[in-house]
Amino acid sequence: MKVKELIKKASEDPNYVNLPEISMIKKIYIELGLNRTFSPEYYFGNSKTKAKIYSLAESKSKIAERVDNKTIICCSLARQFEYLFRELGYYCTVIKEDHEHVYNLLRLKDGRLIGLDLQRDLEFIQTGRRTRFFGATENKNNLLSIISDEEQIKIDRDIRYPNTNGEYNDERLDQIKKNLKGLSLGNRIKLFLQNEDILQMTISAGYMQKYAFYYNMIKELAEDDMWQKVYIIPCRTENDYTNIIYVKEKNSSEAFIYSQKNQVYMGLKLSTIPKLEEQGLRIGIKGKEKGVNLLRRDIKTNRGNVNR
Repeated sequence: MKVKELIKKASEDPNYVNLPEISMIKKIYIELGLNRTFSPEYYFGNSKTKAKIYSLAESKSKIAERVDNKTIICCSLARQFEYLFRELGYYCTVIKEDHEHVYNLLRLKDGRLIGLDLQRDLEFIQTGRRTRFFGATENKNNLLSIISDEEQIKIDRDIRYPNTNGEYNDERLDQIKKNLKGLSLGNRIKLFLQNEDILQMTISAGYMQKYAFYYNMIKELAEDDMWQKVYIIPCRTENDYTNIIYVKEKNSSEAFIYSQKNQVYMGLKLSTIPKLEEQGLRIGIKGKEKGVNLLRRDIKTNRGNVNR
């Protein structure tokens, strides 16, 4: 849905107009969140690339021409959000804090000022979980009103998020992780990646939201073994981004590669990786990420063992 269509709906459509104000605002927040994805070019880019993308995103000029861009960074999404709510007659602005991250402040009709950090909520929205940054972002001066968990639940039920029953995926996700306790590290990760509920949970998420989701989940599953036995290695193909999850255990090594075509992680034999490289796969975006050298060494060792 284009931003101007969303503005029109918020002004005329009974499904928006008849909602309490805060629910209408969150309905728009969710709509935008379902249709935006963080830029991999920015996330994985070098300092020059990041500076160029950030400079364009920060600019207020010609913002109306950029409001429908689906690939965003925090700054460009905050500008889109600011534009949308100013068109709806709200005081809405962009706030920059440390490390160049930005978010929005919006004043409700009753005078309350709330913080909204949609970029940080993309992963949660696109996997059907509770939002973390809607009316929950605090600033240094403590001037913002906080929307309680109880009010958040009521709002989400008003707007039928993430489904008609207002049931979040957080509890289901916790149960899946709990069921994997006690298994070997490799099996925990393999079964998580292949879990049908997880596949359904992430099927509509953008690439960077999936990357963040799996990164965080595998970090939890790996516990103290993250970066010791488990490596998530960002990669590139000729046309797109992907990543390899490499699990290195005693007497066992497993790799999984994310397939953009199939939208799932697929088991990967180390012996097939050189063939994929011949077809354009590049292991590591910069080639210096954790696990790149280890994986290359193990590919070479595996190839030597096969040839004996």
